Amino acid sequence: MKRIFFSPMLFITLVSVLLFATFAHAATLEVGAGKPWTTIQSAINAAGTGDKILVYNGTYVENINFIGKAITVKSVNGAASTTIDGSAGESVVTFAYGEGPGSVLDGFTIKNGYGSDGGGIYCSSSSPVITNCTITGNTADRAGGGIYCSASSPTITNCTITGNTAYWSCGGIACFYSSSPVITNCTITGNTAYIGGGIDCYTSSSPTITNCTITGNTANYDGGGIDCGTSSSPVITNCTITGNTSQYGGGITCFYSSSPVITNCTITGNTAYIGGGIYCVESSLTVKNSILWGDTADFGGNEIFLDSSTFTVIYSDVAGGWAGAGNINADPLFVGNGDYHLKAGSPCINKGTSEGAPSNDIDGDTRPQGNGYDIGADEFVGYSISGTVTLNSSGLNGVTITLSGTSSGSTITDDSGNYSFTVSNGTYTVTPNKTGYTFNPTNKQVTVNRANQPGIDFTAIACTYTISPTSQSFGSSGGTGSVDIIVPSSSSCTWTANSNASWITIDSGSSGTGNGTVNYSVSANETTSQRTGTITIAGETFTVTQEGECSTWADVIAKYQAYVSSQASWNDVIECYNQYVSP
Repeated sequence: MKRIFFSPMLFITLVSVLLFATFAHAATLEVGAGKPWTTIQSAINAAGTGDKILVYNGTYVENINFIGKAITVKSVNGAASTTIDGSAGESVVTFAYGEGPGSVLDGFTIKNGYGSDGGGIYCSSSSPVITNCTITGNTADRAGGGIYCSASSPTITNCTITGNTAYWSCGGIACFYSSSPVITNCTITGNTAYIGGGIDCYTSSSPTITNCTITGNTANYDGGGIDCGTSSSPVITNCTITGNTSQYGGGITCFYSSSPVITNCTITGNTAYIGGGIYCVESSLTVKNSILWGDTADFGGNEIFLDSSTFTVIYSDVAGGWAGAGNINADPLFVGNGDYHLKAGSPCINKGTSEGAPSNDIDGDTRPQGNGYDIGADEFVGYSISGTVTLNSSGLNGVTITLSGTSSGSTITDDSGNYSFTVSNGTYTVTPNKTGYTFNPTNKQVTVNRANQPGIDFTAIACTYTISPTSQSFGSSGGTGSVDIIVPSSSSCTWTANSNASWITIDSGSSGTGNGTVNYSVSANETTSQRTGTITIAGETFTVTQEGECSTWADVIAKYQAYVSSQASWNDVIECYNQYVSP
């Protein structure tokens, strides 16, 4: 028997030959004005397995069919620059010849398609890759205004599916007849249908829907956001389902032996006749680590409506409460204004379960961030706003720092003048304050977008004040006066004036900024004793001295005149005179 010797060099040579034979014929075909091909379909017709078709900027009015080819059709500059317009003739893009993941559509706006099924994209017994596309303004007579999947499992990533219409089922994406598409990082919004405004899962279809925003879709009958019917089992994870509308199940509808699993989703602001958040009939639904809050229904089940169904809800925040392990009933504290991230201090932080939780949230942030997993699509990530307040280059302690905007709070600088807030993404105003100081600047606007914001610093200026005059004397009849405040340190320094005697009244200038004047009045002293009172102005003391009654000959004459006008007795005159002449 001959012995066969293994040669590494021979093996490498054979592998290289095989690889060259496999890829030697891969080519790049260019489509566009002045390019070898002026239509995408002509390039597809000419392409071979593994070829790449690069499409330059422009609007291509045509309907394309991959005709079973494992090729990549990719725009050069993305969906904003490259459009395929179906001219309302038929589906804009067709995959109907067993295409697999080697067939890729990348970076187009797909619009103005019209078909019985799949106005924008039609998939039958195919599983292509559809990525970085905007699918908008398409119409289907039956199902799938945006995308139609029949016995197909395409991978759909980073797509926006918006403003599509189906007259029966699913304005956005239709999953029919055992289809299991993988839908990731997509925005599905503003689509309309009779059933399943955003996504419809029908007849044993089980899509995987992850990190998607499903918002503002409308179904005239059921499933404004997602409709799950007839033995469908979608897995819905890290999705925000909000602002969708339907008669039954504004957010999600489950019909006839469907069994969706919903994990770490935020379902809020959906509306329906019955079942604002979820409507479930003869089905089995599992909800975990999810928020159902702020959904509304006219006639029952704002968050959840059940009919002959098994419904398991655990470690979730449900408005009005729901029985189940780890469930809570508390305002989740969304950032607000359409932003469903959690604020600092949300009761949903660290209250979820690790069992079955995804490793990342809808933004791609790692879970968990804290001591536990958060409830909802967002894992709260605490970013910091921090800085230092200085006075003459040294830290100033005891300054109150106020935070307003997306969330609010206050803190006090430490001995080194440092402060810090932990916040979520958003827009904030930071304002320092301490009596006797002004600050440059008076406040700062800060935007937090997935990054810490250090160096939000302020310089303090100590306020100094002088008053003129510092004292004033009055006779027993009283009178009026004024005090000037001079602020040499800063025109931004504030001050107040407060009387410390009931007989001294501040008529104007009780507070001010920069230089100013305090006007006051002194009431008559009806006693025979001298009295002294003060006004505190900007921390300085102004002193008022007032003589008692009958301390001058003028007082005696005034008392006599009061006797003549029957406003005093003769004894009053004698007493006043004696007070005047007494030592």
